Amino acid sequence: MNYLAHGYRFLDLPYFLAGTAVPDWLSVVDRKVRVRSRAASAWLDSSDEATRQIASGIVQHLADDQWFHQTRVFAETSLRFAVELRDCLPGDEGFRPSFLGHI
Repeated sequence: MNYLAHGYRFLDLPYFLAGTAVPDWLSVVDRKVRVRSRAASAWLDSSDEATRQIASGIVQHLADDQWFHQTRVFAETSLRFAVELRDCLPGDEGFRPSFLGHI
């Protein structure tokens, strides 16, 4: 669902829209793979329009995340949800309530 939140404003720009989903899609394929703004930015001047739009969408997603993850509402909501999950679910050394709270 995260990729939809990033892209709903760009439904009229299909390649840009796809670019906003790339960071999340890559995480689904391999949790260790991360796209970086610097790498995507290298393609912003491509002669190929589709490549430029996809790169721009990636940069947009990463900028959105950087802004949103620094907001007070994100921190407070994630913490509150993580505490509620920790209190409701059985303990497990591999369980990370903060990760689920972030989701």
